[in-house]
Amino acid sequence: MTFYRWIIKKYAGKHCPMGDLADDLVWDDTFPKENTRKAIRAYLEAEGACQDCEDVFELAWVEYAKENKLVKESTIERRLVAKTRNHGGLAAKFVSPGLDGVPDRIILLPGGHMAFVELKAPGKKLRPVQGRRREQLEGLGFRVFVVDSVERIELVLNEIGGDAR
Repeated sequence: MTFYRWIIKKYAGKHCPMGDLADDLVWDDTFPKENTRKAIRAYLEAEGACQDCEDVFELAWVEYAKENKLVKESTIERRLVAKTRNHGGLAAKFVSPGLDGVPDRIILLPGGHMAFVELKAPGKKLRPVQGRRREQLEGLGFRVFVVDSVERIELVLNEIGGDAR
């Protein structure tokens, strides 16, 4: 869920500073569609928002980030590598020059368990070429997982290799 949708759903019509911000955004057709703190902050500054408004946005962003578990793809990837190691396996980086859209990692777990993992930031979707590559790999009989949260890592590892440790 984008910040815009989140703050309107949670705070529009409420009598508090975040409610005031949400009410203002309901009528703002130019609010950025890019869902990053940096883009929204730049927009507020460019529009000449007062310091109180910017402060309320910062508080709202922190709450939004916590509720939506916003983390970077690289953070998820580091945790996948560490958790795979904890399962006694390897999370090898998969790079294949000339073959676009391949998943980010090959997971190798004890007992010969193997699967591909594509990592995404929360809420991000596969690019079309990644979707086609996933279908191709699955058509060949390989399992391909998309991991877009830290919480999903353990579920995927258990599905790949049972409770191999």
